[in-house]
Amino acid sequence: MSMPPAKDVDVLVVGAGPVGLTLAGELRRHGVSCRIIDQQPQPATTSRALGVFNRTMEAFGQMGIAEEILARGQKAQMMNIYADGKHLAGFGFASHLYETPYESPLFCSQVAVEQVLTNHLAHFDVQVERGIELLSVAQDASGVVASVRLNDGTESHIHARWLAGCDGGHSRIRKVLQLPFEGSPDETWMVVDVNIDWKLPKHSLHAFLSPEGTVIAFPFPEGKRWRLLETVVPDKTDPSSVAQHFTRKLNEVYRAERVVIPEPLWLSVFTIQQRHVPVMRAGRGFVVGDAAHVHSPASGQGMNTGIQDACNLAWKLALVIHDQAEETLLDSYSIERLAIATRVLNGALTFTRIIGQNNPLKQHLRNGLLQITNTIPALHRRVNRQITTMLSGLNLSYPTSPIVTEDWSTTTRQSTNSADSGLLPGTRVPDIQFNQAEKQGLFMLLQGSRHIGLLLSGLEPSAQDRASLTELIEYIQHHHSRWMQLFLVAPSAEIQHELHHRGSVVLDEQRILHRRLGAQTTTFYLLRPDGYVGYRNQPAKVDYIDHYVRNILGMRIATTVTQGDVK
Repeated sequence: MSMPPAKDVDVLVVGAGPVGLTLAGELRRHGVSCRIIDQQPQPATTSRALGVFNRTMEAFGQMGIAEEILARGQKAQMMNIYADGKHLAGFGFASHLYETPYESPLFCSQVAVEQVLTNHLAHFDVQVERGIELLSVAQDASGVVASVRLNDGTESHIHARWLAGCDGGHSRIRKVLQLPFEGSPDETWMVVDVNIDWKLPKHSLHAFLSPEGTVIAFPFPEGKRWRLLETVVPDKTDPSSVAQHFTRKLNEVYRAERVVIPEPLWLSVFTIQQRHVPVMRAGRGFVVGDAAHVHSPASGQGMNTGIQDACNLAWKLALVIHDQAEETLLDSYSIERLAIATRVLNGALTFTRIIGQNNPLKQHLRNGLLQITNTIPALHRRVNRQITTMLSGLNLSYPTSPIVTEDWSTTTRQSTNSADSGLLPGTRVPDIQFNQAEKQGLFMLLQGSRHIGLLLSGLEPSAQDRASLTELIEYIQHHHSRWMQLFLVAPSAEIQHELHHRGSVVLDEQRILHRRLGAQTTTFYLLRPDGYVGYRNQPAKVDYIDHYVRNILGMRIATTVTQGDVK
């Protein structure tokens, strides 16, 4: 795909970390032009983040890069906890309850993630423009003008319709947009990367609870390299002293073998920040990822939350830029993602308090509870489920979003078995396998860039139902096909033929989708491009769907669109 002239670009993305690269890639996948700049002359060679969690892998699956990420990572199967020379507890990370092809998170370095995302972006003929420093930003009702200093020292201007700051915790964009960064610093920790020759498995992270604080060991997929996170920074941080510090501390806690920690390959001492902006949009500018929210790295959620921010923003910007939706749609980005960021921040803070506990009595209670939990199967399963749920991101949803709702029959809701009551608006779409023999699931429908409309006929549609379905199909094809791909979900080929539908069809011969989506009668679901339920309607009616599309989602409706016009 060729890019438009440099001074006529839809979105300027500032910051080429994993968040900025994801946003740029998603914008291009949605047909939006963009430029991505970064102040650093070269990509980072040291990895800050190491965990790629399940929900992020689902997003990578939609982008078509999940297999490349899997090839560069190591499945994270366990967290093992040690204290006083004993193994206190072990918790698994596999998420079997969420119907996903990515049941385990990955240990995968941020460097590797950025390389895959950069290659993905290159497929759209977009290269990261490096060594460019943002100086200032001016904006009006039509767009933004960014003043930048190029790598040769000259100054220039970049004109764009929208601006996205993906430039990290010290974001320049956040400052020029005058967005407060509310919160406070917390504790000072240290991380080091070292090569360790020990017997501990690399499919697990290992937490060593000491009276002097906690050390957590995170494995890199390759070689003998590990990252050690220390919650109590030693007085001396020269390489030799740090090596001695970790050797002593680990051997006091872990006694299954003698461990010698060499001098670190990389070391960083940092203060944990717990901050977020009050709103993630200011006019034509947005902040994304760490530019909008930062928290403790202990739970490894930073990169993942930022990538999900980017996926949320990209499709909304695309609809507005393509003149298919009102700008009010963009307000939902901040509303939806700040609620998630706050939840993640609070979870990270709780985890930080637990592992960084320095009160001897509370340490003793914590260790005792962990040991008890590990010995009582029911309690262990419960805690294990809570940990995997928190880390995976698969249960995050947008139930209070202003752009998700339903028109769902109260009678139907009351008469439907709770296990088969459908997917609630705002919830993540699971990969429901409706044809196990052919390994067909809902995720196969979510590979494009448009919304997905699922029109379920019901198990035994009456003549009136069929007339209503025909009307709905014609209406959606004529008025919504630019931004929505419609699938008729029919329990048999006979019903499909009776409706004379020649578009996309899902044959639900085992009635799995009808049951799981609560569709005993005619039902409509609108699935968003980021994999969440935007709307549902039962019984499916044109007027209700049209009201949602126009007045809630804010779409601009085409008067007549033929199938040949669909992009």
